[in-house]
Amino acid sequence: MVIFLVVSTVVLIVTVIVLFIQLAPQFGGIPDKKDLQNRAKNSVFADGKFHNAIRVPMLLPHSVPKMLREQFGGRAGRVPRVAIPSSVEPFDTVPENGNIHMRWLGHSTIFIQTSRLTLLIDPVFSKRASPVKNTGPGAFKGTTPYRPENIPNLDYIILSHDHFDHLDYQSIKQLHGKTRHFLVPLGVEYHLVRWGVDPNKISSFDWWESYADGDDFAVNTVPAQHFTGRRGRSNSTLWCSWIINLNGKKLFFNGDSGYSPHFRETGARSGPFDLTMIECGAYGDYWPYMHMKPEETYRAHCDLGGEMMMPIHWAKFNLAFHTWKDPIERLSAIIENSGIALVTPVIGESFILSEKREFKKWWEKIN
Repeated sequence: MVIFLVVSTVVLIVTVIVLFIQLAPQFGGIPDKKDLQNRAKNSVFADGKFHNAIRVPMLLPHSVPKMLREQFGGRAGRVPRVAIPSSVEPFDTVPENGNIHMRWLGHSTIFIQTSRLTLLIDPVFSKRASPVKNTGPGAFKGTTPYRPENIPNLDYIILSHDHFDHLDYQSIKQLHGKTRHFLVPLGVEYHLVRWGVDPNKISSFDWWESYADGDDFAVNTVPAQHFTGRRGRSNSTLWCSWIINLNGKKLFFNGDSGYSPHFRETGARSGPFDLTMIECGAYGDYWPYMHMKPEETYRAHCDLGGEMMMPIHWAKFNLAFHTWKDPIERLSAIIENSGIALVTPVIGESFILSEKREFKKWWEKIN
């Protein structure tokens, strides 16, 4: 009888979890495999899912038990003790003379504005990078000074992939009514459509495809080395990085990626870049091919032919076992004598891309 009750309880719990994942809207839509197979010309789509150009494991073998021990064993410094500084500035200043105004809004969320266009990349304004409201990685104190209602009308939302720290259901639900168009990698459109976005407002792309709006704005999707999945269906949508040509400037947005030869290929085919927005956090020895350590971030920037670098994907969510500011401390030490301009605004701080300035090392005084 005891065995029956235990088995029944386990079956019930598993059934509830499966139904929740299948029915809850925040997990998104179910991509059509035949549709993606027909449209995937440059990326690798096989066996009903996408693959990296170089087949690498998401996790190293036998790493899960070690990860669990480290997760529950605790490590000091993974979460800051005090609030991260931010700057809450209105969005009412219109750029002049072809200037590009930019703001880092935390993690990988970037706001970009010209006199004609407003762009928002990977918007995540929820306080957790999770499908469940009260569990999952929480945003550090001070890192969510803006809400979707604070964001002005948008011409474009650009998405890199469908992980919860880059594609946020609540943020999209609140922003899509004020957004003219979405630019996404293949398959992500299925999530957006389930969330009420008009399919006519979405353009989806394979690697090495392009989109243009006038003479002053064009984008290209380029490869990344990562993975995706929101519904227990690993790699059912594509991941990518973006090249953004805007007002004569060329920007590179990394999204998420491990280090691989694709950075050198992108640099050779499309570089150099005025600014790289490139990840430097959430790395770990157990998943070395999925995210870059700061030393690899520097190598990727050089491969791309980058001038200025804005490190992203750090200082908001506890997604790895390193301390919260290890990424920026290591990266800034590497770059200090390299001649590369490191762009490190506080969250929400507006800056003009073409204006050369020195940014403060604001993280140094925070524990």
